[in-house]
Amino acid sequence: MLGLLAGGLLVGVSRAHTPYQQWVVYRKKHLLIATDKSVEESYPLGRQLAAILAEQLPHSQARVARAPNSIRIASLLATGQFDVALLPSLQAVALMRGDPPFGDYGPLELRALFAVDDFLLICRQNFPVEHAYLVTSTLMQHTEANFHEIGELEIPLHPGSREFLQGD
Repeated sequence: MLGLLAGGLLVGVSRAHTPYQQWVVYRKKHLLIATDKSVEESYPLGRQLAAILAEQLPHSQARVARAPNSIRIASLLATGQFDVALLPSLQAVALMRGDPPFGDYGPLELRALFAVDDFLLICRQNFPVEHAYLVTSTLMQHTEANFHEIGELEIPLHPGSREFLQGD
């Protein structure tokens, strides 16, 4: 009997201390930008973008996070655990289409927020319009980087980003 009671307490304590609930709250309070640890330029660039957003939009509490690879980023986006990621353009397009190596996670309805060098800052389709507007406008105003020709992007612009770029 004592063994069952101790086992029940252990289960109750382990559930009470699971970090999952805190992670859900953390994700809701912070704009997290997923970057690919296996792509050398990804994290430093993501860190720059997050720093600009955190400084200019303090309520965003922007942070950068490193996933071990692009497959993990695909999983995080597909399951709604992350809304925003910075990926090389070709990988972002492959993920949107569900092309290899992303066949298990795509196609995904992704939208472009910002383009810098050969990277796209992408988001899930349901990323709020007002958030996309603020992210795009802030990055456009506070970086030297810029969108490529809008017609050249293979991933559709987020409606909020388009509103900013069109001056709405």
